[in-house]
This record gives sequence, structure tokens and C-alpha cells, in this order.
Amino acid sequence: MIDLSIIIPIYNVEKYLRQCLDSVVFQTLKNIQIICVNDGSSDDSLAIVLEYAKNDKRIEVVDKENSGYGDSCNIGLHKALGEYIAILEPDDFIDFSMYEMLVKVAKRDDLDVLKCAYYEYFDAQDLKDSYQVIPKWTQNIKPPKEIFKIEDFPSLLFYHPSIWAGVYKREFLFENKINFIQAKGASWVDNPFFIETMCLAKKISYIQDPYYFYRQNNPNASSNLIDFSIPLARIKDMNEFFNQHKEFPTVVLTPVFKKYIRYLLLSIYVAKNQKIPDDKIKLEIYGLICILMNDSRMSKITRISFLLLRYIPLGVIYHSYTGLRWLKYKLIKR
Repeated sequence: MIDLSIIIPIYNVEKYLRQCLDSVVFQTLKNIQIICVNDGSSDDSLAIVLEYAKNDKRIEVVDKENSGYGDSCNIGLHKALGEYIAILEPDDFIDFSMYEMLVKVAKRDDLDVLKCAYYEYFDAQDLKDSYQVIPKWTQNIKPPKEIFKIEDFPSLLFYHPSIWAGVYKREFLFENKINFIQAKGASWVDNPFFIETMCLAKKISYIQDPYYFYRQNNPNASSNLIDFSIPLARIKDMNEFFNQHKEFPTVVLTPVFKKYIRYLLLSIYVAKNQKIPDDKIKLEIYGLICILMNDSRMSKITRISFLLLRYIPLGVIYHSYTGLRWLKYKLIKR
């Protein structure tokens, strides 16, 4: 049986794709399946992938019309034959030993999900000026035991999804019918996938060592948000999951609600920058807040936070959030 299936959803990344593919084909773990799904790229991405596929029989290429990141990943999941599955962003790259290390641990402990730390990578025209840093928050991830369920360490749900920094047991994904929301573009569909995998897994583990290089200065990355409705749509998706799974208690929901607040603040910031009329922002934001506050599992303190977000003027929220972003940038630069 194949040890690992690696899904690479590709869209207009010719500048970075060779670095990504090189990091995969030279993995120390050799028994792998590499599924490259070209999502209707208009640059030379498809030609690059086909070139690599000619020289490496482990590479399978799917070429389709543009339908979004989620659909590309779902096609990869359908084609995956490995005992474990990984997702690799085509503008990122990985340590040559990443998958050997992760699969070894995942198999040894029969894990549903194994996550690891990652680097934030900043490239430059001159390679020697490129650098990477480990996000400080990843060092705060210290589960109470080596193998855990989300109830044991719910704060993990607050952090970046980083679904690509890990491996997932194929059987676990298929038994729980976990796949990706299909939406236009990338659209943050990693968020619902992250929530479902973390909450439904019976055996999770986390490795503090970083193996993944998450590129920060790709101007076309989905993290460069310009549509304020995207975080709102993903909040609705995640909220729908928890509405269907009433078994998760307040202790699990609290960090998720905190994530929602962070996303709501970001949506307001993006909407104001895009000159969206306040009436439209209020209609979207306030309506969603009312829906979220219907959940009886929301703690009193969290409920107060949502009420403040509901009744503080948008202008005050925008300027406060802008100031916090500026301060964070200055602290990082130091």
C-alpha cells in the first residue's frame, strides 16, 4: 500500500511551482503518490507539472477548468490511495524529510491526524536574503498529553488552520465523510476542513519541529483578503457543523467563538477599506452575530464580546483594529 498521497491544488503559481515540486519528489519517503490538480491555470503551471510527471511516475496530473481550491482538493481526495493524505500548497515547499518523519509517527501511534509546526518564509530576489521564522503562537501549542482529542486541548481550534502542516489518515477522512467546501477561488475553505478534522479525530498528535515553509510574500495568496464576505461564509460553514454536532461542549466552542470574533473584525476592516456602505456591512455582520448568539453553549463572557461587537460603532471598531494591526506590524519588525 502507498504510504502517503500528497494533494497539490495548483492555480497560476509558475513562479514558485518548481521549488514546491522539487521539495516533494526528493522526499526521503519514497512510497508516495503525488496528485497535482491544475485548476485551469492561465500561466505555465500545467506545462511545468507535465514536465515533472514525465520524469516521475509517482506524479498524477489532473487538468480541469477553474472551479476553486475546494473542488481541486476533493478531486485529490477521491484519487488518493495512500494510508495517509497530505495537502501541499503549490507556492510553498517542505523539508525533504517532512513526510518520512510525520508518516513514521502517524503509523506508529495509529493517529487520525498528526500536525506539526511550520516556518513563515519570506523570499527575496537574492536567495541569500530570504529567511524564515517560526510563528510564536506555534510554540504555545503544548497539548496535555502526546495523543489527545480536541476536548483535551480545545485552544488549538483558535489558531491558524495550517491544514498543510500535517497528515490525515485516509480511512478517518472517508469514514467521517470529510471533504472541502466547494467555493469560488480559495475562499478560506481550509477553515471548515480544519474544524471537522480536529473535532472528529479520536487520536491527534502534534510535533513541535517545523518542516513546512509557508510563503508570506506571494501577492496572489488567499491570505491577502479583498472580499469581506469570505470570512463570514466560512463562519457560517463552521457554525453549521457545530449545529449538527451538539455533543461538543462550551469548552470546545469557546476558542471557536473567539476565532469568529477575530474573523468578524477582519471582515469589518476589509469592508471599510473597500468602501462598502455601512448599511451593507451591518446587514451582514449583525445578522450573523444574532445567529451565532442563539447557541446556548456560548459562555457569558463570550456573549458580552459579541454584544460589544454588535453595538460599538463600525468606525470605532475599524480605527481600533487598524491601530492594532499597525502596532503588531511594528512589533514584528523589531
